[in-house]
Amino acid sequence: MEIGRGLGAKRMIAGLAYVQLRLARMTEGEELGGLLFELPDPTPANDEVVVKAPALPLWTAAKARLISRYIYLFEMVTHHGTYIDGFAGPQSPELPESWAAEMVLGLKPLWLRHFHLCDAGKPQVRALRELRTRHAGLDITVYPGDFNKRVTEILRPGVLKKEATFCLLDQRTFECTWATVRKLAGFKTGDAADTKIELFYFLAQSWLDRAFSGLGEDGRRLAEAWWGTPEWSHLMQMEAWDRARTFCERFRNELGYKSVKPWAIYASEGGGGRLRETLFA
Repeated sequence: MEIGRGLGAKRMIAGLAYVQLRLARMTEGEELGGLLFELPDPTPANDEVVVKAPALPLWTAAKARLISRYIYLFEMVTHHGTYIDGFAGPQSPELPESWAAEMVLGLKPLWLRHFHLCDAGKPQVRALRELRTRHAGLDITVYPGDFNKRVTEILRPGVLKKEATFCLLDQRTFECTWATVRKLAGFKTGDAADTKIELFYFLAQSWLDRAFSGLGEDGRRLAEAWWGTPEWSHLMQMEAWDRARTFCERFRNELGYKSVKPWAIYASEGGGGRLRETLFA
């Protein structure tokens, strides 16, 4: 996320740097104690925050917990905000602790003000509506259908407020088109020219090669929309880390994010296979 350049903006940048540093040092046993903390020295707006990778590998069962922890620290800095989740329904209903939207709405304190939750699956939409009912006092809007089509309804000045905004793009494989990512990156969340929506973008590393190899004509069209150009086939020859770096470069060079970090998510606590890459922008 990028904030304007005044004194308050510099403290906000420093605060968000602190959020990333806390996540980098996080261990599974660490508890989030204390609401007050010393912010690091303000980072110049043109400099990228240098953040090490997490001290321990992230594994898939802890993914939702990672997201909710990030949001917790995010709101400790902003004291307000909007949460967008493009693929918000539970992906594994048998594992309720893996549902990010539910964990975010259960945070205490919860200072985020507005929630936009979208999913195309009927069971997922039903679960989202039940979730909204359980949190009736919050401003939650559920969008049934394809996020790529419904995102324009969210990105309107009368709907999306000018405040710190976080968007989770937890796609399965090719569901989130590059045009959608570009729309999100182009939306200004404040009066300064360089205010942007903060993005968590998930890249399905483990099964991406298999998905590429099994593409038919319709699948190739999906891959082209996901990558944004017909020149996506070179990704098939890349190692996972090189693919992640390629995406990071696109987020910086094409979308204008100054800070983009790839973090790997593994199959299990002991490491296992590299399942996904999380891109923080």
